[in-house]
Amino acid sequence: MDSIGKRYDVHGLSLAVEAESPALANGLDGLVGGFTVPETEAGSYSVRLSYGELPPPPEAGSPLRVFHRGSLACGIGLTCWTGGPLRRYDLEALASVRVDLDARRAEVLTARGREWCVREWCGLLALTDLLADAGHYIVHAAVVADGPGEAPPAVLLSGVGGRGKTTAALALARSGMRLLTDDAGFLTGACDGPPRVWGLPTRCKVTAATRELLPWLASLPAAANPARPPEERIIDPYPAVGGHWRGLARPAAVFLLEEHNDGTHRVGPLGKDEAMVALTRENVRARDARSAGGAGRAFAALAALVREAETYRLSVGADLAGLAGAVRGLLR
Repeated sequence: MDSIGKRYDVHGLSLAVEAESPALANGLDGLVGGFTVPETEAGSYSVRLSYGELPPPPEAGSPLRVFHRGSLACGIGLTCWTGGPLRRYDLEALASVRVDLDARRAEVLTARGREWCVREWCGLLALTDLLADAGHYIVHAAVVADGPGEAPPAVLLSGVGGRGKTTAALALARSGMRLLTDDAGFLTGACDGPPRVWGLPTRCKVTAATRELLPWLASLPAAANPARPPEERIIDPYPAVGGHWRGLARPAAVFLLEEHNDGTHRVGPLGKDEAMVALTRENVRARDARSAGGAGRAFAALAALVREAETYRLSVGADLAGLAGAVRGLLR
């Protein structure tokens, strides 16, 4: 079968994608399909998606060194290597992602039957380094925007896993706010002017507790993931909340989520220094200690975000329908 070629323009990042099969192409298209442009346009960055046996670890003498070894929340092992402009991410028994920033190219290699991991993890791993090279820095937060027009005020919901970012974002989106992402937000523009935030439409991983809190989720198709707990489901919430909004928004408020409670929503002040420490801990990995390196640029983007936005602590209460009122009151 001939390879499949697609072109995208992701907020100025011109991307050419070549995939060995429709299943692989559709995995990445699920993340960036809203940014499609005609195939006649050239891409300054490229991603190649193909099948094959996963490569062995780098040999001794390779410029790559282990930067991180751990596991994803679902338990799948993840090993990250870095060396100069090179990156490599291995998902245990699933896929390998290789990035060459000098060549502005990423390659995703996976086994047949595991194409679902492109939409789940590999696509984002491949895109994040390329986007950072083009001045877009990931922030692990749910992002919603409120209001019409260009650059509406945006709310970022950050915090450690399990604090309810997805639940809170879906509740706000259902109230009429624009859902940018429940997990993969990006900061841009901090070097040229006021920072802006946008998001990729990652599918939501919802637990039984979230489905109970938001009964309207029951009307959406849900799929199980073999790599995740059986009670967890994957949904695409965008058809139920007005679609994915892919524009640039003005970061107006950052909420650091604390443990939820059974009473009312509790919002309190969060010092800018505390906000910066929490965001840095969640988002910056110092693989390059130079201030001019990738980690330094990501840190500068987060600093611009904290300067621009008001910062709060938030413990979400039981009345999810009333959460939007509490948030909108602060935005005004």
